Amino acid sequence: MRRALNLILVLLFLLSISYINIEPAKANDGVWISLGSNYLYSEVRTIAIDKADANIIYIGTWEEGIFKTTNGGESWKPINNGLTDTYIHSIKIDPQNANIIYVGTGNGVYKSTDAGESWNEVGSLGVEVLSLAIDPINTKIIYAGTDTVGMSKSIDRGEKWERLRILANEIPSIEVDNNGTIYVGTELGVSKSQDGGKTFKTISNPKGIEALAIDPIVKNTIYAATLDGIYKSNDEATSWKRIGLDGVPSFSIVIDPKNPKVICWYVGRGNIQIN
Repeated sequence: MRRALNLILVLLFLLSISYINIEPAKANDGVWISLGSNYLYSEVRTIAIDKADANIIYIGTWEEGIFKTTNGGESWKPINNGLTDTYIHSIKIDPQNANIIYVGTGNGVYKSTDAGESWNEVGSLGVEVLSLAIDPINTKIIYAGTDTVGMSKSIDRGEKWERLRILANEIPSIEVDNNGTIYVGTELGVSKSQDGGKTFKTISNPKGIEALAIDPIVKNTIYAATLDGIYKSNDEATSWKRIGLDGVPSFSIVIDPKNPKVICWYVGRGNIQIN
């Protein structure tokens, strides 16, 4: 039990890391995780944990695709059947059906309906997809942020996509709250939509957004990891206050879903700050 708890805590930390080396464990050499008897060296870009079963974990790597464990990390297996691109930026599990998973890759969005055993490209976006978000209430609605052509929306689980009008071309982060409000992080700041993406309002401060995280318990609260530190808003992104790492580039952020006072963010390879 204690080992399982420790694993969950470690994975919460790993969720805030953009780049992790995967090899046998080494002391005093960054953050490392073991893949059992077979090892690879790769960059982990994204991690997703099944909310119903924390022993089921997916990691998306740079070049080597997706790996899955069903026993809390004791063993891992590659699950790339059907993927034609193994550069993985984002993994999102449908909050209402854990068998449905979406991944953002270097050439579009792929979907699995069998918990990762097979993948099919959906929608033929044909561009690099940096970020994904699923509406937590209506999981047919998916948002995809790209590296060059802004943001798209699907209302049929990715089968068809509609381009949304938003000022930025590169979209590194998207979050959707329980009211359907969309928050988009870009170099220009945070853009917000309350009409399903028809219109966006951009809050210019802070700029250089790398990642967003919605507080799972405290209403109207959202955090931003930026190139100038960590910011917090208590009023649905209307106003912001810097709460840490003044002037330090921060690339990812995660909130413990059971204890929102515990916030972790990644500020460099193997460097995790905890508040």
